[in-house]
Amino acid sequence: MSEDGEPPTLHKVWESWAPVGCATSVDAELAGICVALCKALALPGCNAVYLFSNCLPALRLATDCTEYGGQQHSLAIVQTLSGWLPESANHCIYLIHSPSCLKWGPQGEAHELLQACPQVAVGCHARTILTWLCDFADHKALDLWNARFSDEIYRGKHFLPLQDAQDRLLRPTTKKGGLWLPAFAGGYNSHSARMGHTPIGEYYHWFNIPESTQCVCGRFGSQDHILGSCRKFTFHAGYPYYVWDLDGFLFANRRAFSFSALHTQRPRDEEGIG
Repeated sequence: MSEDGEPPTLHKVWESWAPVGCATSVDAELAGICVALCKALALPGCNAVYLFSNCLPALRLATDCTEYGGQQHSLAIVQTLSGWLPESANHCIYLIHSPSCLKWGPQGEAHELLQACPQVAVGCHARTILTWLCDFADHKALDLWNARFSDEIYRGKHFLPLQDAQDRLLRPTTKKGGLWLPAFAGGYNSHSARMGHTPIGEYYHWFNIPESTQCVCGRFGSQDHILGSCRKFTFHAGYPYYVWDLDGFLFANRRAFSFSALHTQRPRDEEGIG
């Protein structure tokens, strides 16, 4: 701030753009942070650097020298800072996350600058980042998995089809780790319910297990019957269509589709497993 309380006038000192090759968006942003930071620290009389980015993962990786795909950028940043920070006690740097939704002026100008730059062909021997290769392999595997998952024979004809909040059929994923179907974070009985691998009459019938195939109501204990028509269980939204429909059913019927020492499903038993 100036003496009269007005914000300082911003003026452009330098701008640059360059292709980064085959890289993820985080790697590309990290490369930009590295170039901008090293250039700013080389300016004469620079005592403080405020670096804004809309990519929080890239900001966190800026000074992370552990082994990962964009490690070379972090090493360059740390090496530059190790020579600049000890020069003066007044030297300081601030890495600030500025989400794109804020539509901050200088950040928007930088985005428009890149949008106006001509597209550069990567060529046959483009620089490739390891994280991009991993991400590419994940996408290829996931595309194949989703394509095959549409086949009932591959998926299993007893797999329970459910929709997400966007009315899309739930499909497996490997992104961001965690469960292969991230929408299901409940107990193991939710997995049993959608897979059909659970101690019910239908399961016993498939695998020729010498157990009763009857539901607690006396009818054949199939997955469809328990979820859609058995009056011994509490229902909230009828046959489950969305993920939360199944969650509501299992919450109201704790022993449904759960394994226990008993060979029958006892509805509304709060002490059951599940």
